[in-house]
Amino acid sequence: MSENSLHVLQQNNDQFIECPITKDGLPINTADLDKAEYKIYALNKKTEKLTKAIGAGITGNKNILSIQITKQDCKNLRGVFYHELTIVDPEFGESTVFKGEVTFQANRNLLS
Repeated sequence: MSENSLHVLQQNNDQFIECPITKDGLPINTADLDKAEYKIYALNKKTEKLTKAIGAGITGNKNILSIQITKQDCKNLRGVFYHELTIVDPEFGESTVFKGEVTFQANRNLLS
C-alpha cells in the first residue's frame, strides 16, 4: 500500500487529500479500518505540525479516505514539509499508505 507522494496545497485554504485504499489492487472498505492517521511534520521529521484521524479530519467512503485540511490548519504553513498516512486494517495490519513531501504554496490573500 505504500507509495511516495508529492502534494502541492495552498496556504490558508480549505482543501482535501483524497486517497484510495487498496491492497494488491483490490479495494479495502475504509469502514473496516481500526485506525487511520495523517501527520504533517517539519521537513526534518522531528516537529509535528498537524495530526488528523478518523472522525477528526479523516472520513471514509467505501475505499476512499478524505483528509480535510482546513484554512486554520494551514494558515501558518508555507514551504515544504513531510507528510504520511498510516492505516491499521484488521486483516493486513499496519501500513503506510503514502509518505513524502507536501508543499504549501504561499497565499497573499489571507482573508480572515
